[in-house]
Amino acid sequence: MHPMSLVPKEETEKVEANRRMLAVEVSTNLKYHLNKGTVIEATPALETLLTNSDVDLSLPMSIVAPPYRAQYLRFGEAAMQYLKVPASHAPDRVFDGVFCFFNPGFRTLRQR
Repeated sequence: MHPMSLVPKEETEKVEANRRMLAVEVSTNLKYHLNKGTVIEATPALETLLTNSDVDLSLPMSIVAPPYRAQYLRFGEAAMQYLKVPASHAPDRVFDGVFCFFNPGFRTLRQR
């Protein structure tokens, strides 16, 4: 008998979800490191410009090209007023930015 068979189903689902999240975190950080990632600090002026821009949210992300192959866009106070922070009960989790990667050869299913 496998030891996990003794654990309630909802607990095993939590364990699996945590494993998947850990795999995403590790692979994202590895991709950032291997692509010699850059940290971009958003200035208050840039954040104000972006939060007051009239951007059509239906635009496809395929037309957005970040300036580097890998970057971490760190948000400041102005952006944090508008962003919805993911819920987390872990004390070591901090939401202060987002990883962005440029994949010029990537095509979505719709583009194929």
